[in-house]
Amino acid sequence: MRTRLLVLCTMLALWANPALAATVTGVVTDGTGSPLPGTRVILRSVTTGQEIEGLTGPDGRYTLEAPGPGTYLVLVVRAAFSEAARTVTVASDVQTLDVPMQLELGSFASAVSVTAARAEREITQIPLHVETMTAAAIAQANPLSTGDALAGAADEVAAKLLALPTKALSMTKWLVNRSFESSRHTAFEEEAYAQELVTTSVDAAEGMRAFAERREPTFVGW
Repeated sequence: MRTRLLVLCTMLALWANPALAATVTGVVTDGTGSPLPGTRVILRSVTTGQEIEGLTGPDGRYTLEAPGPGTYLVLVVRAAFSEAARTVTVASDVQTLDVPMQLELGSFASAVSVTAARAEREITQIPLHVETMTAAAIAQANPLSTGDALAGAADEVAAKLLALPTKALSMTKWLVNRSFESSRHTAFEEEAYAQELVTTSVDAAEGMRAFAERREPTFVGW
């Protein structure tokens, strides 16, 4: 009898004192301020990597519960929009944080990045001829400073990339990066969106004119 009473009291205590959890909420909008329903929102713990995710409602609002105090990364992902991220700090289990997020449509960055120790299988082939320099060739070209030789090679590659239709390159890079985390249906939608942007660009028209006139194109980057 005493055991049953103890179990009953324990259950009542747990019911009367539910587990507390901090709340991270906010509205996801586009560049015009309109809400974006059905947008994927991820709350990731910076310390443990644990993720809690959900979708925005019809009003664009999301509500996620943080497991406990700590620093979290709020990630927002939606097809045809650039990803957005913000870092928030949860101080207590009873805290409610309002974290609005805004996504930009068709926001792509065109950049040239130099990465050391790149594996051969990670190199994506593009229609651009870039000469490969061995360590011995770099040292022979400039025996005083290997860093200067690398900087010169990087400048040469950057100049060749800038002479190409950079908008098309940036869209291609974006599609490749998105393909690792999106479904086939989403990939087709984003590819169609990218093609629509690229084919209406100034560089696309210049490429067609150069082909018809049998000359080298002069791209301007948009």
